[in-house]
Amino acid sequence: MTDVVIVGGGFAGLYTGFWLAKKGFDVVIFEEHKEIGIPHHCAGLISISGLDRIGLLKDVINKRIFFTKIRRAKLFFHNCIRKLDAHEYISLEVDREKLDKLLAEKAINNGAEIILGERIKRITRDGRVKASNREINAKVVVNAEGAAGYLLKLLTGRKYTSPILAFQFDAKIRKEIPTDCVEVYFNTPDFFSWIIPLSEKEVRVGVVSNYIKPLSEFAYKFARKRFGEIKILRKYGGLVITDGPISQFVYGKIVCVGDTAGQTKPTTGGGVVFSGISGIILVKVIEKHLELGIPLLWYEKIWKRILGKHISFMKKLRSLFFFTDARATTSIAKFIPQFIFDRIKGDFDFQIDAFLKLIPLIRGKTRGKQLGTTSHHVLE
Repeated sequence: MTDVVIVGGGFAGLYTGFWLAKKGFDVVIFEEHKEIGIPHHCAGLISISGLDRIGLLKDVINKRIFFTKIRRAKLFFHNCIRKLDAHEYISLEVDREKLDKLLAEKAINNGAEIILGERIKRITRDGRVKASNREINAKVVVNAEGAAGYLLKLLTGRKYTSPILAFQFDAKIRKEIPTDCVEVYFNTPDFFSWIIPLSEKEVRVGVVSNYIKPLSEFAYKFARKRFGEIKILRKYGGLVITDGPISQFVYGKIVCVGDTAGQTKPTTGGGVVFSGISGIILVKVIEKHLELGIPLLWYEKIWKRILGKHISFMKKLRSLFFFTDARATTSIAKFIPQFIFDRIKGDFDFQIDAFLKLIPLIRGKTRGKQLGTTSHHVLE
């Protein structure tokens, strides 16, 4: 019997598998695709503090597993622009294919087995994993299958998440652009579009929406309006989870982690940092479960205590900002003047901390220039 079988060789599965293998457990990771990191799904923009928090920053920097360093952002609303400038690099545009391959290498070097090109057909609460060509019994099964949640739905008969469709592409452009600034456009009713620089003349353009069809046509028009003539290099598709964690993570011997469990930021759909933190919690619980017999349900309890309030806050923030009418979102942006954006500081993964620091500033603004602001701070 195998200690741990992990279903899914994406970031969440590989990160969890690496740490379990490093602790000496027998780990088998199944990935349905024939190559780690392929196909691409993630936009790749990850905070430096987040990478440091999950212990990957040194590898990403030293092995040059990133394209650009980001410190600025421009937010485009209906007829309003707001700017963020951290004055220091806060994010990296990470090469997710290389990052996943690095984690796979680390997992293998620590004794894990990775089986590529084999789809898991069913998992059961008693730890049985039925693949295309074999069946394995495991003491613990980690479901890291991704946003679709096919196996979880098959197991419980319920669909837990409502993913939003995503489309993005990399393109060559004619004019040089700053490599330290991302552009975010609130031009869809249920999410946004983005432009991330990969180099001075190469960008990653993406859009997420369940209302706009086809997404690809919208994205191409959006990019050509911004840059004129472009040369498309690569195309990607995927699903984004923004509705928060599923109701439970543990089903007998099965535990869920990553997008499958809804462990992403509702405001941006970003999942790498939260998947990493969730993986760390899960590894510790599995370790104590296998060695001392503590219940796997401790994973849910610890996770909710550490991340629950942050996810809950971001869900409320998302519901505030995304309306069916773009003008409503713009009205909110206009209410918050540029000088408030100039003062935004803090951890962009744990957004409640940054927001709490802004409350006194917003209150001051509503009381009428009690902060000593001048005329150039007035709303557009």
